[in-house]
Amino acid sequence: MSKMLNENHPLRVALYLSQIEHIEGIDQSMIVDMASVAEKAGFDDIFMGEHIGLSSDSDRDRHLRTTNIRGYGLDWGQPPSKPWLDVMTALAAVAGATERVRLCATATIAPLRHPLVSAKQIASLDVLSKGRLVVTPIGSWQPAEYAALGVDFKTRGRRLDEILEVWHAVWAESPAAYDGEFFSFNDMHCEPKPVQKPGPALWFGANKMFPALVRRLAKFGSGFMPLGFMPSEEDWATLEEAMAAQGRSVGELEMIGPVFPNFRDDINAANIDDSLPQVEQLLEAGITTFFVGAGPFCQSINDFPDFCDHVIKRFNEYR
Repeated sequence: MSKMLNENHPLRVALYLSQIEHIEGIDQSMIVDMASVAEKAGFDDIFMGEHIGLSSDSDRDRHLRTTNIRGYGLDWGQPPSKPWLDVMTALAAVAGATERVRLCATATIAPLRHPLVSAKQIASLDVLSKGRLVVTPIGSWQPAEYAALGVDFKTRGRRLDEILEVWHAVWAESPAAYDGEFFSFNDMHCEPKPVQKPGPALWFGANKMFPALVRRLAKFGSGFMPLGFMPSEEDWATLEEAMAAQGRSVGELEMIGPVFPNFRDDINAANIDDSLPQVEQLLEAGITTFFVGAGPFCQSINDFPDFCDHVIKRFNEYR
C-alpha cells in the first residue's frame, strides 16, 4: 500500500507556522515574512491551525505530551495563553506575500461556523490565492469552545458531515439548496466559486481510524493525516473498499505526517537533525508530505533563515 501512495505523490515539505510564540524575538505578525523566507528557501506548503478560544483548563494534561514548552499540543495540553490567529485571515496575509506555496488550513474547526459563512471564506481565499488553498475540517476536542459559541459539542460529527455537503452544494452551482438536520436553505447564490473544482482540496486527520473518518475520506478526501499512528492492513482494506464504492482509489490520497521534535531538555528548541530519522520510517509507511514546525526547532527568530535552508537541504537527500 505504501508503495502505491509514494508513487502517486512527490515528496513535499511544509512549514507549520502556528504555535510559534516561544521563539525568541517573535511576534505573530512575522508569519508573513517567515512564509516568504520559507518559500524562497524551497518549502512547498505553509500549514496553520486554529482555535477560537481556549478554556482555563485546556492544558490540564500537558505533562502527558512533553515537558518542553515548545512541544506540539494536539489536544488537551494547549495552554490558554497560546495565541491562535484566525486561520483564514492569517493565510490570506500569507497569500499576498507568496506566489507558489500551498496555503494549508490544517485545522479549521468547521462545526463552530455556519457552513455558508465558511464556504464563502474558503472560496474567497481560494480565488485570492489563485487556487492554492487546502482545508482540513475538524471537529476538535474542547467542549468549552463549543459551549461558548452555543454549539452542541456532542453533535459536532454530524454537523461536520452536513457542512461538507453544504460546501460542495454551494461551490457546485447556483442557486443551491440544502435541507438537513442542522442546516437548511433554498435558492442560494454563493459567489464567487472556488478556483479549484469541485472545491479546495480537503484533508482529514485523526489519531485512529474510525467509520466517520473512512466515510469522509472516501467521499471528499484528497489527503489523509494520521497523527501518532499508522493505519493497519485492516484499516487500509476498509478504506480501499469505501473509496472503491465511490469510484476512487486510495492511491489518490496524499499522505501527510508531522516531524515531531526530540527535545534534549525542557527549555531549548530541538535540533531538526535529531528528528530526521523519522522520515525514512514515514516514507516507508506512505507519508510523502512532511510538516516541520518553526516553534519547536527555532530558538530565536534570527535562526529562522538558516533553519529553513537546512531543512530543505536535508529533505532534498530523500528526493
